[in-house]
Amino acid sequence: RAFWFGLVWFGCEAFHALYGEGVEFQAAMADDWKSRATSALELGMASDLAQAYFNDPVDPEALGIPEYYEVIKTPMDLGTCKAKLMRGDYVKAQELLRDVQLVWSNCRLFNTPESDVVEACETVEEEFKKLWRQHGLVDAKPSSVVPAVPEESEEEEEEEESG
Repeated sequence: RAFWFGLVWFGCEAFHALYGEGVEFQAAMADDWKSRATSALELGMASDLAQAYFNDPVDPEALGIPEYYEVIKTPMDLGTCKAKLMRGDYVKAQELLRDVQLVWSNCRLFNTPESDVVEACETVEEEFKKLWRQHGLVDAKPSSVVPAVPEESEEEEEEEESG
């Protein structure tokens, strides 16, 4: 048997020679998405707009917005996403993506649509989606990006289907 893996066509013997089997293969795959996600995240964080607005936690006191935590219940920034990725807090790429999308949704929730920060958010978000796709972390279709709202668990879905 042979199959596609990334952009390379492998015969089973060649695949097993490179990646082994079982736990070794799973560990290689886990490290692979993390390495690609780290690269995509770091490239996205390098932009001037990301550095200005999204790489560090919002400081409500310094920005004179004491109501921030009344509106934003789950703060998130790209630097925190990167720290969580480096610590191994994410089991799969979709968990990281959910936190990154929380950055964008928090921005839109707190700021007015025509504000500079929301315009920056739209630019950085689009660049991030492009990087995420280029690094093979989601399908190329924009609709395949995971929404920021939590998904229902499989148990909840089964209860709804049987109920």
